[in-house]
Parts: sequence; structure tokens; C-alpha cells
Amino acid sequence: MKKHYATFLIILSFILGDNAEIHAQQDISNITCFPTERSLDYGNIDNFFTELKEWSKLYRNGVVVNEDYNAIFVKHFKEEYMAKEQPSRFISLPMTVEVTRYDCDLKPYADKILGKKVLPVAITSFTPVLDSDEEVVYISEKAEKLLSDFLEEPVHKVIKTDGTSFKDYRKVSEKDWMELRKRIALIEEYVPTSISHWDEFWYFLSYPQITSFIVGNDGYIIEIGRMTYYGNIYFVPWDGEPEVINTWIS
Repeated sequence: MKKHYATFLIILSFILGDNAEIHAQQDISNITCFPTERSLDYGNIDNFFTELKEWSKLYRNGVVVNEDYNAIFVKHFKEEYMAKEQPSRFISLPMTVEVTRYDCDLKPYADKILGKKVLPVAITSFTPVLDSDEEVVYISEKAEKLLSDFLEEPVHKVIKTDGTSFKDYRKVSEKDWMELRKRIALIEEYVPTSISHWDEFWYFLSYPQITSFIVGNDGYIIEIGRMTYYGNIYFVPWDGEPEVINTWIS
């Protein structure tokens, strides 16, 4: 009986050929230590985001959810996210959101608190968790650097002077700019991609980018914006509707 079973397996392996490999268990060694130190290039972009998606699931499984703070994040994120067209494949979230807590009412002292003239009682952070039909990924510092380096490669013309460096865009050709735009479009298929207003940093977080907020006795203060381009700052009473207390455009 064993002999017949072994013969059957050999025959089956010839019939399946390469297809048998498709159903083999995925090697997760790269996913568990994502991202690896290899550079990002045209040949591995899809694989990069596949691993990012799987790594994000592993990371999410280890998160201890802060129900109160996460509820604030989810409320505002979903309201703003649904109000805009989101063409990218994934919802991309920050790994941490900073929360500054005050043991006082916020509204009477909003200007001083935003101006950091009042001492908080605690500063903490939490990982936002979003239940969604869309796939969610987290953008780590290492993943952000790999993506930024890939985008910057065509126009990375740097001059060093007295230990400092800056980008010399005068040396960038039209061909370089076209290559940059091509790479932006490619990454945008997976996650939102934009550069800061002052061309300093790349951002890969979905709109709205909520990376911090402030809580107090009478409510919380939260900024909803597109990184360094524009934003609204709201005071939200615990039992009331949001009130705009500041609007800015760079």
C-alpha cells in the first residue's frame, strides 16, 4: 500500500509540474523582518507592497487597542476619508499617533496650549486600528525611507558645503523630472504619494493625515490636514459638535 501511495505522489508531482509550487506555503522570513535592507527598484515594487501588507497584518495582531483614543482617530479619519476620492490601492496609516493630555479645560486656553505655553500632565502614543473593507498598511520609518530613496534617485543632486548639504535642482534634467513623475505615479497605485510644501519630505499616508491630538477635561483638539499644505484645527467637546478654532494654508 505504501509503495502504491509513493508512486501516486511521484506521478502527481509530474502532472502538477510548476503549479505545485504555487500552492506551497509562502516564505515569511522577509515579511517578519520587513523591510529588508535591499533597495527598492522597478523589479520588486509589487513584492515590496505585498510584504508590507502581510507585515502590517502581523503588526496589527500585536496591537493593544486604546479604545478611547482610537475612537477619536477612527471618527475623524472615516469622515474625511469618505469625503474625498482615494485612488490608491491601500489605506496607509501612521504606526503611532501622539496624544498630549491636559488636566484642565482646553477651550479657554486653546491659544496657549497650541502655543505650548501650558504644561501637559502626560504625553503618550497609540497605534490606530481601522476596521475597513479596504486593505490597510502601516508606514514605518524604514519603509518610508526606502520609498523616498526610490523616488529621489533621479533628482538626487546634492552639493555639500561646510558639512551641510542641499539639493541642487539646477543639475536636474528634464529626463530626470520625467523619471521622477513616472515613479510617483507608480507608487501612487499602492499608497498616496506627495512631497511636503517645502520639498523636504515625502508623505505616504492616506488623507486625512492625523498624527497627533490633544485631550483635556472638556474635550479634545485635533488637526485635520494634508501635512504641510493646509489644515483645520478643531475643538471637539466631549458632548458636542466640532468647532473650527484655526485654519491655515501654506
